[in-house]
Amino acid sequence: MGIQANAITHDKYNLGLLLNIENLYRDILSLDDDDISSTTTETKIESTNGTPESSTMVVKSKRLLDSIIDRYLNDQKYFFADMFGQFSKGQIILERLYSYLTTSTTNYLELILIRLYGSLSYMVRRWSTEFHIVPIVMNMISLMQQQVNVKKTTFEQLSAQVYIYYNEQIKPKLVEFNSGRYSFY
Repeated sequence: MGIQANAITHDKYNLGLLLNIENLYRDILSLDDDDISSTTTETKIESTNGTPESSTMVVKSKRLLDSIIDRYLNDQKYFFADMFGQFSKGQIILERLYSYLTTSTTNYLELILIRLYGSLSYMVRRWSTEFHIVPIVMNMISLMQQQVNVKKTTFEQLSAQVYIYYNEQIKPKLVEFNSGRYSFY
């Protein structure tokens, strides 16, 4: 075997990273299949008054989603920024996860945004000439930001909650206290 001038070489880390991305993508595809099966099972539940299989499938899908997100964001061997910034398939994984993140009860959106923004300077510095975010993923990140911001309580909302609590809970007790019930004459 001779050396070719235009041969592409990768180190073990990049090959492992590519394999990890492929495994994540495969798991997302199986999650898609579970989601389709779960929908089919749920329609069967309505017609047959329920079977234990349906709840097992939903729990299995939840565990698989948790596993995918954990391996995508917190993998011990492979850095999230390398998966997302170096390979476009890493961005595709984030785009595919988005539909599951918006319907899940957990707050993964904020965690992903924190990880993404925390990694941006690394990605730009590491791949200064070729790093880019695919437009559809940019749109999805914008949607994620909007959803996270909607869930956040603003100072005005917090003040309104405190004022309502004061009017409903505390003020009647203060009026009761000042009405002369407890006079010392």
